[in-house]
Amino acid sequence: PIPSSPDPFAMVAAAAAAGPNRPPGNIEDFLWNIHQVLAAQNGALAIDQLKDAYSKHLGHKCAIERFLVVGEGGLAATLKRIPHIVSLSSDSDGATFVRASQPADITKQQLIEADAAFRRDLIRKNASAKAKAVAGKAPPAVAAKAVAAPAGAGETPAAAKAATLAGADAAKRPGEEQSAGDAKKPRTDGSDSETLARMLVQGVVRVLQNRQKAGKGPLPLTELEDEFKAQWKVPFNLPHTGETDAVAFFARWPNKVEVITEGGIQMVQLSKKTEGKAKAVAPAKAPAAAAKEPPAMPKRAGIPNRPPASIEDFLWNVHTVLEAYGAPMPLDNLKDAYSQHLGHKCA
Repeated sequence: PIPSSPDPFAMVAAAAAAGPNRPPGNIEDFLWNIHQVLAAQNGALAIDQLKDAYSKHLGHKCAIERFLVVGEGGLAATLKRIPHIVSLSSDSDGATFVRASQPADITKQQLIEADAAFRRDLIRKNASAKAKAVAGKAPPAVAAKAVAAPAGAGETPAAAKAATLAGADAAKRPGEEQSAGDAKKPRTDGSDSETLARMLVQGVVRVLQNRQKAGKGPLPLTELEDEFKAQWKVPFNLPHTGETDAVAFFARWPNKVEVITEGGIQMVQLSKKTEGKAKAVAPAKAPAAAAKEPPAMPKRAGIPNRPPASIEDFLWNVHTVLEAYGAPMPLDNLKDAYSQHLGHKCA
């Protein structure tokens, strides 16, 4: 008899029955998890049920925002950017459904290879679209000069940074870029890119504020991407805001950040207004810090108490410590105050 081929849905169900999976550690793990969840469904899944289905199937929360940008367009707009993993459809009532784009019995390595192929194709198409846009906007004299100029000759810091960002763009994850289809369609309202631009600049402000608290100076633009990713765990995705030059991007937010040049190195720092607000808050906190200091913990007269032998004894001891302190006590100070007052360790 000819052996029957294994049922791919049964294989997915068997993998799920092995127990809860660990939360994904990278984008490839997350895309594989999404595929497993959708492949385990008997048909298309309503998009608003995806997160619940993910949690039930894998045993942990679906933290899609950790790996893919979710903007004002919501989950549907995000999943449209990974068409090689998720296919979307709508019914006559306008409800959106999702299903796996890849075969149910695909292996994780095969899915990773399909993801890499999609990204390579996307990078190629985006680069081609950008090149056409630049060629269409540039005056003939400028275009001729750009062609005639040798690589790196007379290159301004801003142009060098733009080239660096363009190269770094190739390393971005597909979930954080426009899909190939979207790259061909010019944005008319700019709502998504403007929203992401505000989110991105606010993230940079937080990075700079943390540097300021740590006593560090302005942030070199060459270190911006690494420091941004270290704090937020997502890339500094400038092209998705409609810009390729960080200097031009920050120029749109003069009330938040500003770019300066020190020793030939371009750096970004908080604008004077933003910095002024941070300093204005500091004096307001000073009176609170200068408030009356809490009383010192008095030592109990006589010989030290014995350690408590029961819960009742322990509760009484804690009560006597707090009563003797005579003011609200910081929780971190409780154990030390207990030992000082009663002469034995607070166990």
